[in-house]
Amino acid sequence: AAHCDLLVFVEADAADRLRRVRESRGWTPDELARREAAQMSLDAKRARADRVLVNRGTIRDLEAEVNRLLAELGDSTPRRAGGG
Repeated sequence: AAHCDLLVFVEADAADRLRRVRESRGWTPDELARREAAQMSLDAKRARADRVLVNRGTIRDLEAEVNRLLAELGDSTPRRAGGG
């Protein structure tokens, strides 16, 4: 955090997080719980963030939220899911 100008927390509910890691990485609920327990709590991450983006839709919805934030910050370069 000391090396960043802005911290952004991307929030997703537990069901969405589990569905996404099952689909993308093949994780079980226990694996997700184990990994989340090893990290700073979601509440602590949210509290540290300067901005919170809510990720309840598609990757394109999140992409649009990121682009709105970038435009607000003065960066008009559109970002696409997966980089670029």
